[in-house]
Amino acid sequence: MGFEWVAYFECSACGTAERADVIEYDCFGYAVCPACGHETGPLASANSNTSVNVGVDGDSRTAP
Repeated sequence: MGFEWVAYFECSACGTAERADVIEYDCFGYAVCPACGHETGPLASANSNTSVNVGVDGDSRTAP
């Protein structure tokens, strides 16, 4: 009986775990969560949906 290695992807945003061979990948080869659409990779934070507001005193805060 042979042994088959199975890789799993676990989303850091929602915790979904799925076999790596059944999830979609972006054009750079980074995984995209099938449950919430969170992108992984070095540019994931640049593509996130969080916005930054600049306060009256010039400090920046991330919106909730």
